[in-house]
Amino acid sequence: MYKPGLVNILFFSLVFLFISCNKEPDKIGLKIRPDDDQVNIQYTDETKVMAYSVLEDSVRTDETQYSLLGSYLDPVFGKTTACIYTQVRLSENGYEFGSNPVLDSLVLTMDYSGYYGDTNTLQVFRIFELSEEFYKDSVYYSNDNIPNQGIELGNISFYPRPNKKITIGEEEMVPHLRIRLYDDFGDKILTAPESTFVDNDSFLEFLKGFYIMAEPVTTEGAILYFDLMSELSQMVIYYSNDEQDSLSFEFIINEKCARFINYNHYDYENADPEFKAQVLNDDTTLGENRLYLQAMGGVKTKIFFPDIKELNANGRVAVNEAKLVINGYEEITDYKAPDRLVLIQITEDGSTKIIIDQYENYFGGSYDSTANQYIFRITRYIQSLLQEGNEDYGLYLMIIRASLVANRFVFNGILPDSPTLFSKRFKLNVTYTHVE
Repeated sequence: MYKPGLVNILFFSLVFLFISCNKEPDKIGLKIRPDDDQVNIQYTDETKVMAYSVLEDSVRTDETQYSLLGSYLDPVFGKTTACIYTQVRLSENGYEFGSNPVLDSLVLTMDYSGYYGDTNTLQVFRIFELSEEFYKDSVYYSNDNIPNQGIELGNISFYPRPNKKITIGEEEMVPHLRIRLYDDFGDKILTAPESTFVDNDSFLEFLKGFYIMAEPVTTEGAILYFDLMSELSQMVIYYSNDEQDSLSFEFIINEKCARFINYNHYDYENADPEFKAQVLNDDTTLGENRLYLQAMGGVKTKIFFPDIKELNANGRVAVNEAKLVINGYEEITDYKAPDRLVLIQITEDGSTKIIIDQYENYFGGSYDSTANQYIFRITRYIQSLLQEGNEDYGLYLMIIRASLVANRFVFNGILPDSPTLFSKRFKLNVTYTHVE
């Protein structure tokens, strides 16, 4: 199944590729022929750039490295929640609870792996049982949903502490979240027919999976990252029977479990007015002031170079270097900038492909925290646009790994609304040489 805009999948495995080189990045291409003193090297940072931000359709979120869960209210992008769908499986086929099993407790645990935002805001998670099956070999996206039975199995209200160890009994354990499920659901498991536990096919007919929902916050908040492949991420039933006390059985989450993340941006109803005017109401002129990127199936930016062929006005040129410079609009805040961005080329029919410079060692895209900046070297791409018959159908600028991170970024347009930001505008720097 293909969904327009789901270009993230295309480049996940291609972002750190191929050609090695020992030259310094800023000197690439400057010596294009031996008699360098006679070369007329020119430079411009006034090439017109047209850019505006648009909604992403969705991103693929099944079987991601981490699973995101939580809610936060961003002053620019508004409210976002992340919810998890997951199966649990038997850790042992044919398990028997013995005669007259009595429930002590049923606990779902999830191993923390990070967070994004403010963990001093109360979060509320609720768990529901799915009413329809879903499958490991199917593809799921950030806007997919699976019906649930509408009966809550458990909930937790808490302040996340993803870096704080916890003590269970006398054992100190790494940070993880523990959610006690209701006793009625635990009793349902203990009293299920023995055939339920013969194998996982039978068990998944009995328990199709969980929907773990985050209640929307009303202020600040955070998106929490969980490693569901960790041994700590599981459901454990504690019980006794006529023969023995203090028994337990583990229902595991492993690589055979179907799982995916659902993201909800609530149509950006709480977003900044200028953001909504540009992204929701298609006022592309506002891209001149500022531009936006958001992961989790949120927002990407479309870029064109409408006057690029004017570089050929006085004869054909060779592009020595073309650098796309992206400067942050905001000061660095709790909403950390993405580690990396990526550029993807748009084709005539609206599909996408890897930009040719992606394969160069100095393509760029990493965040410079000192300058609050990203730089891409797109020399070969700009050279291709100068060739007769080649048209500029645009580029998409996006956050890399947008299905499993929560980062966002606001950056300057080509004409920032504050004159003091003009030196930090979004621009294309081109060094070139006339060749005829």
